[in-house]
Amino acid sequence: MKRSSSLLVAALLAACAPLVLDAGDGGAGSSPQSPSASNAGTPAPLASVTPTGLLPRPGGPLEPARVQLDGPVSGHDLADVDGCARCHTEAAAQWRQSAHAIASFNNPIYRVSVDRLRRDLGTQPSRFCAACHDVALLVDGAMDQEIRPEDPRAHAGVSCRVCHGITDARPDGNGSYTLTAAPIPIPVEGDAASVKEHVRRATPSALKTKEFCLSCH
Repeated sequence: MKRSSSLLVAALLAACAPLVLDAGDGGAGSSPQSPSASNAGTPAPLASVTPTGLLPRPGGPLEPARVQLDGPVSGHDLADVDGCARCHTEAAAQWRQSAHAIASFNNPIYRVSVDRLRRDLGTQPSRFCAACHDVALLVDGAMDQEIRPEDPRAHAGVSCRVCHGITDARPDGNGSYTLTAAPIPIPVEGDAASVKEHVRRATPSALKTKEFCLSCH
């Protein structure tokens, strides 16, 4: 068996070894070509090209999260889903059954993962995760601290006011979007103008683009 294995290895090596012949008749007794002759038919190497990558724009105060704020945004306001549910009962009920509702520290699997990252690397790197999972905590600077289980912002997930507050989304990194500080005005019953303004503010143009979802997914 050992002799058979040795013969097999020798055969493979012989098959893989380059067979270089001179420009003569190619017979078994021909001598190896000179380096210049062997490269005679080889095309010249391509010019060196430096690839251009799409790099994230410079980060802000929430780095390494790519989230940009156009003003002071309250995490407690972002966590307020009940305020939206008073009028949008069906939409709120659908949201509560969605993965977005359990995207934050109210998801035990996610919590274990992020707690491990925070333990191994520190709290600041966990902002990267928070850009898509814990926005209410992120905007208040709470990701740099211990996250208490009873903190309502840790149960907000990706709330109504997060998605309806994104005014710009970019393809330059995970969670690359701009979150507006502008409040969503509450419409007055019977006042068509106030309803129109409410709809305008709650449906920014970014909400209807593919970049909106791509910024996290």
